[in-house]
Amino acid sequence: MISLKNGASISNIVVSTILGHSGGGMFPYILNPAYRQLIEDVKQTKTTVITKSSTYKKRIGNYIAWKPWTWKYIKRLPDNGILNAYGLTNGGIEAHAPQIGRVAHKGIRVIPNFYPEFSKGKDMYLLVMEIVEVMKILWKYLPLSKCIQPLESNFSCPNSPEDRAKNVEQIIHCARGIKNYLPNLPIIAKISCLHPYELAEELEKVGVDAIHAVNSIPYNKVFTCPISPLHYAGGGGVSGEPAFPLAFEYNKELRKKIKIPIIMGCGVISAEHYKKYKDIGADAVSICSLVAINPREASKLIQNNS
Repeated sequence: MISLKNGASISNIVVSTILGHSGGGMFPYILNPAYRQLIEDVKQTKTTVITKSSTYKKRIGNYIAWKPWTWKYIKRLPDNGILNAYGLTNGGIEAHAPQIGRVAHKGIRVIPNFYPEFSKGKDMYLLVMEIVEVMKILWKYLPLSKCIQPLESNFSCPNSPEDRAKNVEQIIHCARGIKNYLPNLPIIAKISCLHPYELAEELEKVGVDAIHAVNSIPYNKVFTCPISPLHYAGGGGVSGEPAFPLAFEYNKELRKKIKIPIIMGCGVISAEHYKKYKDIGADAVSICSLVAINPREASKLIQNNS
């Protein structure tokens, strides 16, 4: 359990992105009875849910759930791996905020995830003002006080145009700006294993409340030889067991660098992976691929560690 300032908290297990932009489930997984049962288990155990990323305005990426011909952008890999070039398709925060609110009012402990679009070249002040506006929109619908509702800022999407290894300065300026204008807002920063450890150290100095490490890993970092099955869409990001060794080693070193809480994740497809992250100092562990691959096992993990 992570205790953030002003009374916000995060459970031992965090279900990240796989319950969609609302946090209440996503198509086509919702057709699976075991997935629907998992959502009920999440509610009953008060497990923290982090939504899939929203952007300020509607964005059309590669994968669109109601268009089956785009399902090719999510592929299963051998050894319980998943490859996706989802492309940040979403309806924008105005569309998702009411949905997130309805899910929260049903009793699911949902944390919104927002993706600041650095690649659009916006002035940093204007980008921070967007995030302030995002929170004002969310506060209209969320039952929690504006003083304790956390926000996860996604600084690490593997399918985004910006170079994650080079956007460190932008991230720090953005985090500092959020803290200046919304000093009471608990912020979780989601980072990539391509980011230097110095980024997390600087985010800690800025006042970020927790780090979520790591996002799915670019295909060519996990597999050095084969060409990605989604090479025509930028290669995509790998999650599930093939990504675990890299994520684990990154998190193991990250734990030595910072004192603020870390939500460790990427690659968790078993209770053994959960234990390995906890053994190296994870304050919480996030799951995603496990829910997609084996929702019954994910429910069991949640129930045993709630």
